[in-house]
Amino acid sequence: MIDEPRYAELHAHSAFTFLEGTDEPADMVAQASRLGLEALAILDVDGMYSTVQTTMAARSCGLPIVYGAEVTLDPASLRAVLPGASSPGWGLAPGAEDVGIRVPILAASPRGYENLVGMMSDRALAQVGERAPRITLEDVSGAGGDLLILTGGRRGPLMRALHAGGPTWARRVARALAEAAGGQDRLLVEWQAACGDGPQVGDTLADLARGVGARLVATTGARMSSPSKRALGDVLAATRLRSSMDEALAHLGAYRPFLRAPAEMARLHAAHPSALSHTCEVARDSAFDLRLVAPRLPRTRVPGGHTPRRGWITWRVRVPASATARARNIPAHGRRSIGSWASSSASASPATS
Repeated sequence: MIDEPRYAELHAHSAFTFLEGTDEPADMVAQASRLGLEALAILDVDGMYSTVQTTMAARSCGLPIVYGAEVTLDPASLRAVLPGASSPGWGLAPGAEDVGIRVPILAASPRGYENLVGMMSDRALAQVGERAPRITLEDVSGAGGDLLILTGGRRGPLMRALHAGGPTWARRVARALAEAAGGQDRLLVEWQAACGDGPQVGDTLADLARGVGARLVATTGARMSSPSKRALGDVLAATRLRSSMDEALAHLGAYRPFLRAPAEMARLHAAHPSALSHTCEVARDSAFDLRLVAPRLPRTRVPGGHTPRRGWITWRVRVPASATARARNIPAHGRRSIGSWASSSASASPATS
């Protein structure tokens, strides 16, 4: 008796990846459940904006969720590894849109979730008014652990290095990513079997994964729930490029990644079936209920005559700022500027690409 294929999608995007994803997170979750996926990871760019909707939808259908984000890497992080990596369009096809070097990162546990969120928040607040934070490999290695790094699709550093300098350059990048993640067991070499790659690309990635001691994983990099959303994806791409549909034609490939059923993924990755089983291993070890991440909010002193539920907010609004600062024992000049809060507000809005 032949076992049915099993597969967990570890790299998908929703409409919260602005002008790239076509579907709301809840729709992506519903489709993943209908397809029989073991788990799903919806990755937003430089944030985790879709987390709440994804979590609520997954609870309603019982689908395990792996949490993570796709961060934009500072090209300077790779300068010591590959001197040409900071050049515009590095490793991409001539004329291809370059939105930055994208590195997917998964939280391997509730602690990893806190570390990932903390890392992105620290970087977003590091410079007042910064709207396009770039993560460095040093940021990742100093985040606190319990993180898994995927090598990404064509916009990821490993595939760029493979196209620009072959397996030797790709191996250098893989080792740098593994070191940042805390070891080769924290690195996942991603194979999307994209249109035009050919079977030799999968063989090369499998050899590379074995050579550095990492796991090969299959993903789709889905931007839509099904092929029926392709027309919408084309419109979003043209909007992102600020061009007409005719002008954007060269950027509208015949293939757009979408969620696929385990049997279909098994056919696409038949040469390396472990790429599917590894996704299930990662999902089994990394999926968790977000309720395990309880916020550690500071304890606040409520003045006499007020209660936390009534009157406290009114008191805070009416008391002058200088008095509020004294009450908190913070010098008025030491309070955060409006600009710094403006930086943090970026985490509350969808990412642009």
